[in-house]
Amino acid sequence: MSFLTHIIKFLASVKKTTKGESNKAIQFVSGNLKLQIISGWLQVGVARITKQHKEIKRKNEGERWKRSKH
Repeated sequence: MSFLTHIIKFLASVKKTTKGESNKAIQFVSGNLKLQIISGWLQVGVARITKQHKEIKRKNEGERWKRSKH
């Protein structure tokens, strides 16, 4: 489920419920958003690390190739 559907469900639940229950809905939605943000950052971090690793590997292979050529 996308974040938008969570917002729509949350807005619908606020109209139906009392204050205490709507508060739970707010916490549920914000908790979900935090999780999405954290997982997004993790994906970015992993992508960045693998990119750096590939560049280092390519550089090392280049150095090895230069040495073996002479």
